[in-house]
Amino acid sequence: MRLGMALTVVGTLTAAGNAAASTLVYVCGRDLCTSDDRGRDREGLTRDGARVGGYSRPTIDRAGRRVAFKLGDPGRVFTADARARRRTRIAPVPDGPRDATQLDAAISPDGRRVAWVETRINVTFGGSDFRRYVAGARGESPRQVAANGGRPFVGWFDPLTIVREGPPAEVPPLRPDQSLCLPDSATATNGVCGHVIARDPARNLRHPSVSANRRFVVATAYAPPGDDDLSIDHTGATVLFNAVTGAVVRELTRRPRDSGPVFSPDGRSVAFERNGGIWRVRVGGGGATRIVRSGRQPAWGR
Repeated sequence: MRLGMALTVVGTLTAAGNAAASTLVYVCGRDLCTSDDRGRDREGLTRDGARVGGYSRPTIDRAGRRVAFKLGDPGRVFTADARARRRTRIAPVPDGPRDATQLDAAISPDGRRVAWVETRINVTFGGSDFRRYVAGARGESPRQVAANGGRPFVGWFDPLTIVREGPPAEVPPLRPDQSLCLPDSATATNGVCGHVIARDPARNLRHPSVSANRRFVVATAYAPPGDDDLSIDHTGATVLFNAVTGAVVRELTRRPRDSGPVFSPDGRSVAFERNGGIWRVRVGGGGATRIVRSGRQPAWGR
């Protein structure tokens, strides 16, 4: 091999070996931790979790620059830089009580918006509703984007569109929890379902994550626990769906105790929680590999 060719090969291998790893953010105990996508270089982002009520529901934008998370119970939603230092409290929306419970949080893929869920009293029918709201990443211009009576979870399809539980009926009939959809922009405040991006006539779906190219959705699928499923997330199988047709592509995992799947920034892998640790599986199929021994609720950015 000539010297020039040898140097080119060595340079290519060196560049590949030095490629920047992507970043995981997850719950560790009552705090937030971070590591690379193989569980190395683990570092605590927070240390006050036990004192302030615990951190949960972390999400990170695709570029790995901004996070959202919930603090305490009842929940309070925050956004922050990727080190969880420069924080902004996302106040409850003015149409409800100042101490309204916030149940879930999600930063948009571009980091410019945050979505969350709040409870409201339904003065017409009684009981409580779960309503989804969106604001700028620092809480500016909050607005309701999904209907009364929704479920207490929220996710993003693209930088402008959230994901919610599906319509109450299709052909064949499905329960609301057995599909995921995009709200119709013509019904912005109530967020009535438009396009269905995932459906499973036998199982409920929770904790959706959408690939960067928006062709696929991954979610936890599990046997319905009852008629009124108000869980934020749930354990079950990790299932890949075609976001165009809503059909199942494949089951990435079949264990009944997996939860919280999230796509890698390049869309080639999915991280999820299993037995108090974080695991990784390729979207194309294959066995899962544990990457974090002790961690929950993973989020994945660059």
